[in-house]
Amino acid sequence: MACVEGRRRWLAQLKAKGVKAPSGRKPGAAWVTAGMKRKLATEEAERLARLEAEQLAAIPRHVREAQAVIEKIHLFQERLAAERWQREELPVLLGRLNEERKAAEAVARREARQRSEERDAAWVAEFYRQARGPQP
Repeated sequence: MACVEGRRRWLAQLKAKGVKAPSGRKPGAAWVTAGMKRKLATEEAERLARLEAEQLAAIPRHVREAQAVIEKIHLFQERLAAERWQREELPVLLGRLNEERKAAEAVARREARQRSEERDAAWVAEFYRQARGPQP
């Protein structure tokens, strides 16, 4: 309800200034529906596809074949780099992760041992307190 009242106040202020309230359909080229946008996008994609096909047809065959060979070389280089990474850098990374895991496990064991010792100390203290009996 406050939104409606606020809009009414705003429209009253515009009217007092003599400004036309912005509402309704936009004039001319500014009016574009979702369907119009989809149609424009489809036409643009088709135009680009035709243009690319024309440009591709204009390139001589031996140049296209050379480009294909260059692309294959790049893919091969990427594959080699990935294999080198797996062969050389991955074991180093896995070794570091294993060291960190072992360190975390050692900390967890140390903390568990400390908690166990604290429980044992509390049990021994309670045992001796009960063995002495009530103190006057």
